[in-house]
Parts: sequence; C-alpha cells; structure tokens
Amino acid sequence: MRWFGLFILCGCSLPCLADPRTQRLLERLGEQAIVFQKNAPQLMAEETLKQRAQRVEGAGWQTREIRSEYAFAVVGKPPSIREIRRVLTVDGKAETTPERAIGDLARSLQADGGRNRKKLLEDFEKHGLIGTVTDFGQLLLLFEKSRHEVYSFAAGGESLLGAERCTMFTYAQHDGPGALTVWESAGAVQSAAAGEIWVTSDTYRLVRITMKSSRGEGAAAVRDEATVDYGVTAEGVPVPVAVTHREYRGTQLAAENVFTYSAFRPVGAGK
Repeated sequence: MRWFGLFILCGCSLPCLADPRTQRLLERLGEQAIVFQKNAPQLMAEETLKQRAQRVEGAGWQTREIRSEYAFAVVGKPPSIREIRRVLTVDGKAETTPERAIGDLARSLQADGGRNRKKLLEDFEKHGLIGTVTDFGQLLLLFEKSRHEVYSFAAGGESLLGAERCTMFTYAQHDGPGALTVWESAGAVQSAAAGEIWVTSDTYRLVRITMKSSRGEGAAAVRDEATVDYGVTAEGVPVPVAVTHREYRGTQLAAENVFTYSAFRPVGAGK
C-alpha cells in the first residue's frame, strides 16, 4: 500500500536575491497557487488511470484501466487540499458498489476533518495493481509564496511544449522536512524534492511541473519521478490535465501510472 501526499512547509517570503526571471516566476506561481486553492474544491472532472506494473520481476507487465470521478476536498487541521475519487469503471466494467456523488463525498470529508479519507484511499487502492498513487494534481501548492525559501531556483532555457513557447526553471529543496510524503505499510517516509517548472515565456502561466525524489540506497533504493501537465479553465483556474508517475526500484522500472483528465466543471454540474 503506497499513498503519496504533499507535505506542507512553512517559510517566509520571496528570496531577496532572485534574478528578475526567477522573481517573476515566484510571483506568478504564488498568484496561480492562490487561484487554485480558492477554486479547485468547487471543480470536478473525469479521470482515467492507465497503470502497468510488474508484481514479480521478470514475470511481465500487468495492466489496468480505472475511470473515476475526480475532485478536490479541503480536509484536516490545518486544512489542506487533497484529491478524492469515486470509481466508475475498472477495465471497462462498471463498479457496482453503491457510492455517494463526488460532491457529497467532499462535503462529508470536510465535515469529519478528513478522518474517512483513508477509507477512500483503501477503496481506490483495491482496484489497482500496486497501490494508490495520489495527490500529484495539486503539486502547484508546493510553491505558494510562504514556501519559496525552502527551495533554490535557477532559470534555464526556452523550448516548445506542444505549440507553446515555454521557459524552464529548475528547483531543489534545500531545507525543511521532505516535500513528498509516501505512506507505505511500514509507515510514512518523507523525501526532498527536485525537478523542473515550465511556464509560458510571455505570461509565465504554469504548464508543467516535474518532480524527482528518492529514498533508500543500493539495490533497495526507490526513485519516484512525476510529471504534472497543467491547463487552465475558462475562468482562469490552473488545473491538471495529465499526470505521469514512474517508480523505479534499483535501476528497474517497477510501475507506471498515467492519469488524464476531462475538462473540469463545477461540482454537481452535468457533463
């Protein structure tokens, strides 16, 4: 059983010595994080997860496709945004277990402080091959203005991502607890994060965040790599459009999870 979460860090304001491009990046990331935090809990989408994994090395790949309703809920103390799902189909077969609408699930989690979220994660995990990979959709929140000082940033070059001219920045966590928390059967493990941030070169709208983290050493080392591609709703809210997560054990790829999302709409609205 493996659950991913974003560890919310506390810090100060913008680094004083940032070069102009990095200064602008941090300002725009902070602005977009505020918009996401304010609006994401009112939105939902349809998520398709295509997963392939090796249960036993050398035994070949197994695959699974899970389609779910997908939304965000504000849970816990202090409150934080987390992903929630209601499974619709598994490998094309309808999930027959009666479940509440995604909006009702979100409201119940908010009312109970998120205590029943573990049950939701366990319900989702039972459909997968290697456990549950969650909470990458809100990766943007790692870069709220109050958390910039725990990372170092550096401006890179420009390149096309699709049809958009984008600028790349690197980031690496250098202080505080690990930004990525992985819940396994043995308990929670935190690891520092590093990766890239891609924004449009003209407006610095967020397009992509990548993350790499590792734990353990030698043959027991586990490395996680994630790429989150962001779009924007008609109302200007940054939302995930695709997530790719890969898990490596030693030097071997052990699992790959590819999530894609339909257009986001208000919770409770028809398709």
